[in-house]
Amino acid sequence: MATHTTIQISITIRKDFFQGIRDVGFDIAYWARVDAFNMLIEDETGTGYGPLDDAMIHRGIESILSGETKVNTAIVGNILRAVSESEPGHLDGTDTDCIIQAACFRDIVYG
Repeated sequence: MATHTTIQISITIRKDFFQGIRDVGFDIAYWARVDAFNMLIEDETGTGYGPLDDAMIHRGIESILSGETKVNTAIVGNILRAVSESEPGHLDGTDTDCIIQAACFRDIVYG
């Protein structure tokens, strides 16, 4: 007998939601360099992870909310609230750092 079941939900968010995360996401400077003009992200070894675009942020959020990337439950709660209310203001630097690391590494490597 299965002990867990999966519930999938679809939430529509404002297009500027991702920009709000990018605005807070510059707290990642302790492990990454972000070329603000091109929004390219790379770690301290120079490994590039592509543009810090909507798709990258979406990938990080999905990775955390699906449980693929493990973070503490308070961060999951913050992200779920921000997404469900389409309000990036509910996120802090730690939350956005986790989203970006989840997008790049599918894991929390730094911090």
